[in-house]
Amino acid sequence: MSSYEIVAQLLGKEIQLYKLVGSSKGNLYCRFKNPTGNTTYIRKSLKTSSESLATKKAIDMYNDAHSKVRLGAGVVTSSWDLIFNEFISRLSSRRKQLAYDYNERWWKPFFGDKKRFPDLYLLNDRDLMAFWRFRIEYWEKNPDKIRTASKEIGKTSDTTLRYEAYTLKFFLMEAFHKNYIGKMPTVIQDWKTYPQVSSLNVKHRRGRFELDGEAIEVVREWWRSTRKTLNKTRDTGLVLPKAEGKWKFEKDDRIIYNHPVNRYSVALLHGITILASNSGLRPYELSRIAWKDIELHEDEDGSKYSVVHVRPEVSKVKKHRDVICRDRDTSWKRLMEFKLEWTKFFGREPKPSELVFANIGYRDFQDLTLSKSNPKVKPLKPHQSVRRWLMSLKDSEGKTIYYQEVEGVKVPRTLYSFRALYISSSLARGLEPYTLCRNCGTSLEMLEKHYDYNKNLQFRRELTAHKVIMDFE
Repeated sequence: MSSYEIVAQLLGKEIQLYKLVGSSKGNLYCRFKNPTGNTTYIRKSLKTSSESLATKKAIDMYNDAHSKVRLGAGVVTSSWDLIFNEFISRLSSRRKQLAYDYNERWWKPFFGDKKRFPDLYLLNDRDLMAFWRFRIEYWEKNPDKIRTASKEIGKTSDTTLRYEAYTLKFFLMEAFHKNYIGKMPTVIQDWKTYPQVSSLNVKHRRGRFELDGEAIEVVREWWRSTRKTLNKTRDTGLVLPKAEGKWKFEKDDRIIYNHPVNRYSVALLHGITILASNSGLRPYELSRIAWKDIELHEDEDGSKYSVVHVRPEVSKVKKHRDVICRDRDTSWKRLMEFKLEWTKFFGREPKPSELVFANIGYRDFQDLTLSKSNPKVKPLKPHQSVRRWLMSLKDSEGKTIYYQEVEGVKVPRTLYSFRALYISSSLARGLEPYTLCRNCGTSLEMLEKHYDYNKNLQFRRELTAHKVIMDFE
C-alpha cells in the first residue's frame, strides 16, 4: 500500500500534488524535478489542505526554482549556512577568524533561523534593519552575558558595528553576485539613532595613558622593578629569607621568577609593552617581528640607536619601514636582555628568522619562524595577558588602572594604548607630525582624526619664533 495519495498533476505532469495517507490535517505536498540536477526531486509541504491554494503555491514554487537556475544561482533554496560556508575561504586569516566569531554569536542565530528565512533569496532592507535591531539590543536584553572589554553596560560602539558590517556586506555581496539572494540590501546603516550605541568620540575607542597621570607612573614603576628583578635572578633565581610555614598559605614572588613559564610570561609582558611605548609599533607588528628585524645602528660620532625593521609582510599597511625607538639604544639593550630570557625558556639560542615574542605553548618547537611553510606557528595574542596585568595594577586609591574614565565612561586600556602613549608623548615634546607619521606607519589624516596634535597651544613657541625682526604694530 502506498504511503501517499496523488491528488492532481499540474503543468503537464511537471508538478505532482499529493497528500500523506493517514495525515490528520490533510495538508498537501508538491513534488517536481530539481532544475539544478543536484537531486532528483524537490519535495515541499504546501501547509494547506485547500487544493486550489496548494495548486497556486506549487506553481509559484516551481516557477521560482526555474527562474533562480536560469539566473545562475545553482540552488533552489538559499540558506545562510550555504552562503557563509561557500565564501568564508575567500577572506584573509584575520578576517576569517572575525567572521567565525560574528557568525556564531550574531549571524547564524538570526539569518540561519528557518522560520524567519525559509528562503534567504528574499532577503531585503527591512530584514537588515531587523537584524541590526537584534544585534544592537542584544547586550541590553542579556545583561547576564559577560563582556570583559565593554566600555558601557548594554552598549556597543559605532566603530564595532561598522567593522562587523563590512564583513557581513562581503558575504551578502558575494551571494548577490551568484544570485543566492535576489537583491543587495543596505548593510551599512546609521546606528547612532539607537540609544544602545555608544556616542564616545573615535579618539576614545581605546583607553589612553595621560602623560602626567598616575596610571602611567604605576606602569613605569612596574617596568623598572620587573627589569631589575629579572636581571638579578636570571642565573640564581629569586632567593628570599626563610619563613617557615608561610609558603603553605601565601605565595610570594618566587612563584613568578623561579617558575620557567611564569618567568617567561612576565619577561614577555615587560618586553612587548615597553617596546610598544618606545617605538609606536602596532600590536599586529609586535607579535610578528623576528630577531633579524632588530638592529643597533651606530653613527660616525658614536651615537647609537635602536632600530626595528618592519617588513612588508609584518606591516599592517604592507609597506616596509624602519622604526627608530625614542630611547636611543636602550630598547636594543632591553631586547638583548629579553633574548637571554627567550634562550633560558626555550633552551636554545633563537634563529634570526624566529619570532621575538614567541608563544609559551611552542616551548618544544625547534623552529618558531612565522611562515607559510611552518603553519603550526602562529603570532602571539597578548591582549588577554595585557588586560589581566593592567587589571592587577592599582593606583594610590586602590583602583585598577585598566580603565580610563572618559565622560563618565570607563574605557579599557589595551596594548594599543602604549602605541598611543608613544604618539602623544612625541607630539608633546615637539616632534614634527610628518616625521612621526613616517615612524609609525600612518598618515597625517589619521593622526589628526585620533590625536589632538593640531592644538596650536602645543606649538606656541614655534608659532611665535621669527628669523628676522618683525613689525607687529
